[in-house]
Amino acid sequence: MKIVIVTGEKKSGKTTYLKTISKETFSGVITECINRKERKYQFNLINKNKKLLCCYYDNGMKFNQDNFDIVNDYLMEINNKNIIIDEIGWLELKKSGLYKALKSILKQKDVENLYISMRFDIYKELIKKFNIVDYELINLS
Repeated sequence: MKIVIVTGEKKSGKTTYLKTISKETFSGVITECINRKERKYQFNLINKNKKLLCCYYDNGMKFNQDNFDIVNDYLMEINNKNIIIDEIGWLELKKSGLYKALKSILKQKDVENLYISMRFDIYKELIKKFNIVDYELINLS
């Protein structure tokens, strides 16, 4: 499996880069802001539909765990050799978020290309957590 890690600082173009290549033969998930004023984000399931990911409130971020479960199931059921997972981060370090799907996909033999985006400041922790040793790094910082 060819693993490509797309990294960079916040708003460095990681999602934009993945959206560009997702128009090819990829399946997976892109994380997009749907309302900057209200700071709402959603999963865009490539070639499927959209699921609310989280909203920011005065006291912090609120994640929609039901939708994380749906997206984990969706990712683990993909029958495609090319997969994108946008925005792996702190939740996955805590074995939450898309942890289950990423762990499963990394064990699959039929996946040829896996593109994962993550913030530059934690990418070393994440590759260690998921035991990713052979990868190509695209740093957009």
